[in-house]
Amino acid sequence: MFENIGERMNKSLEKIKYETLESGIYDPSHSLHDELFSKGIRDSDSLEFSDPGVDERGLTGGMNFENMITRRMDRDNEMDKALYSTDSRGGSCGRGGLMRYRGMGSSKKQLHFLQTKEKTASHIGKPDGIIALEKILSANYTKPVEITRIDDMLMTRKQVKRIYFAMEDSIYQVWVFKADPKQTAKELAIYEIAFKKGLPTPRPLFGGKFANDYPYDIAILGGIVEHAGDSYDSLLENLRLTPNFVFRTAESIGDLITRTHKVLTESIKDLEERGIVLERASPRKELRERMLPVLKLEDREVEPLIRLSEELYDLQRGKMVVSHGDLHTGNVVTQIADDDQSLVLGTSIKKFGLIDFGSITLDYEQGDFADFWIHHERKARSIIGESYNYAYNNFRRAKEESLNDLVQCTLWHLYEMFDPTRKEKIYEKAAYHIKNFRENMDEISIKIPREYEDHLTKRLNTVLAKTEYRELLKVK
Repeated sequence: MFENIGERMNKSLEKIKYETLESGIYDPSHSLHDELFSKGIRDSDSLEFSDPGVDERGLTGGMNFENMITRRMDRDNEMDKALYSTDSRGGSCGRGGLMRYRGMGSSKKQLHFLQTKEKTASHIGKPDGIIALEKILSANYTKPVEITRIDDMLMTRKQVKRIYFAMEDSIYQVWVFKADPKQTAKELAIYEIAFKKGLPTPRPLFGGKFANDYPYDIAILGGIVEHAGDSYDSLLENLRLTPNFVFRTAESIGDLITRTHKVLTESIKDLEERGIVLERASPRKELRERMLPVLKLEDREVEPLIRLSEELYDLQRGKMVVSHGDLHTGNVVTQIADDDQSLVLGTSIKKFGLIDFGSITLDYEQGDFADFWIHHERKARSIIGESYNYAYNNFRRAKEESLNDLVQCTLWHLYEMFDPTRKEKIYEKAAYHIKNFRENMDEISIKIPREYEDHLTKRLNTVLAKTEYRELLKVK
């Protein structure tokens, strides 16, 4: 029965194209158990590649299909109530209202009411790609699964969808992202290593080892995202009246960065054995990928600025660590947590996870701290205003910033001035970062020759003067 599990899984993955996973609500009346029942629950291939035994979370396989399907049919009415009826508090459940959710692997029957967004589409039937994905998830969790909702996730720079699915008496989630043949194989290998080492990261569902390019159009992530709450930016919005709590989230993520550096640096051999080449962080790479496409300049026009940025980077001292390399707030995952005394579920301000390790690099430890902080601070001040008066040295728990801290903060403000993926408020974002860049250069001039600071600032001004963003020269 199970001898062709891998081959069948591959065939199911091949059927799924990212673009066919249309966002919206899917009618649970067309479910996987209906399909199994219509085909005959005694057909050994009904679930295609479900594997018996116990998985790494302790979920038991070896299903009794008759009992399983009977239980699923009995639960349908309850499922409809959970997704499509009005709850006791007057809220519409499922379609634009409140949807029941329980964290994957929870030992208690915890219910969390998750505010869902207005639906973008409604589907009575399910496309082949959705049904194929249901079978893949059913094989992974060794229980029948039916997808109920798909949302686009806009806070990441990748194309990512959040897939909600019903399993037994609860709603769960996985994330699916658009795969890149070269990059995805690398990312899944890093996720697999990091997850096994105990870091709060996604766990690849089917696909952590590929000798060559990743062959499918999508990749599926479980692990930390199974418990994910709203985006980190949304969490900060909800904490807008409590700036001290906003800062506490940053402190918790700072601790996670330290832990991530330690685990990944100790895993260099594992990473190398999986063919992952760790390159040194590069101002040249960052500026060429970010600044040049937006400013539409040739390499030679920006080369003097790049060389001075490299010289600034090389002033740092100390040991390098394996760093995330792209720690904007969209790559921070919030976690649903419960209060053991009150049994209330909510989004934790202490527990977080990290995603998107595609930019993993060798860097000084201050790099990830500076990268995260400037994104966090910009978001916090956009919500709270200038009264959010926490500083980078508070975040780093230091009396003053080291040379490495100053260098990294200065460079990350330079990198973040322009983002080729950004479609709105381009000028406002650039103005924010150029203002902070200049302030950092003033601070760093105490530790480096003043003429060096003058050269770098002048080179940036020369570059901006050639572009449509020359008005940024007036930012004080």
